[in-house]
Order: sequence, then structure tokens, then C-alpha cells
Amino acid sequence: MAREFYVAEDGSIHSHPVTVANNPGNRTNTYTPAPVATYAHVRTEYRPTPQVGTGRIVWFWIISIIVSILIAVGVTQGFGTEVYGDDGGFFATIGPFVVFIGALAGSILYGVFCAESVDYNLWAYILSALSSVGGIIATGIAVAIISFVVMVLFYILIIAVIIGVICGIAGGS
Repeated sequence: MAREFYVAEDGSIHSHPVTVANNPGNRTNTYTPAPVATYAHVRTEYRPTPQVGTGRIVWFWIISIIVSILIAVGVTQGFGTEVYGDDGGFFATIGPFVVFIGALAGSILYGVFCAESVDYNLWAYILSALSSVGGIIATGIAVAIISFVVMVLFYILIIAVIIGVICGIAGGS
């Protein structure tokens, strides 16, 4: 007798009996599934089951944060003077902080939003390190844009003050 298999909600495999309809003129068997009433154990919705232990998650976070700090130290020591200079200016002062904040932010954002999708395996560690590099780049670009906007606003303020002084002198007040 032919059988139709299905996977139950607990993951075990069960079989349904199948009725067989013979076609004597064709000599082939046509299998008709069992009635719908036997499908009572079919899974109706997806419920994720936790497959990752707490220890694996804790070690991911520890190693991920340590690696992001090491990447930030490497970037600061390797490219620090080339990127923000060594003259003691604004970027030389704030640059290392931007690198560390960006590295940690990239790694933490990856861990919060994406690491669970790969079950905290080796890909999670690799992508966390790459996300910390991406975080450094993103915060560097953000600081550069903010600095540019502040500089433009400062020059607009200076021009407005100069126009105000000229208008005040020309108006006689």
C-alpha cells in the first residue's frame, strides 16, 4: 500500500495512508491522497525554535567587541596621522574617538540586527568584523559631513553679520 509522508510539528516524520486507484486500460497506478481529515497535524504557522545556546551568544558578543576594539586600535595606529594629521587640530583630537565609536557601533548594530540570522556561527564573527570597519567608514563620513555643514553655517553667519554691519552703516543708524 502506498503512503504519503509529512513532517509533524515536533519534527518527526509520519505517514498518511493513500488510496490507490488503478486504471486497467493504462496499467499505471494513480495515487490519490488520503482525505483531508488526516492532515490534522499539518503545521499552520512558522514558529522559530531556539537552536543557539546562551554560551554561544555570550562568546559572540565578547569576541565581537574585542575584535572591533582591536580593529579600531589598528586603524588609529596605522592610518591615524595620514587621516587626521598630527598637528593637534580638531580632527586630530576627535579622530580616534570617531574611529572607536564607529567600530563599536558597527559591530553592535550587526550583532543586534543580523547575527541571529546566521545562528552566531563563523559568518557572524567575520561579518561583525567587517561591520566594525563599515562603522568606522560611516562615522568618518558623518563627521566630515557635519563638519562641512557647520563650517558652511559659520560662513553664512559671518556673511550675514557683515551684510548687517554694511546695512547699518549705509542706513545711518
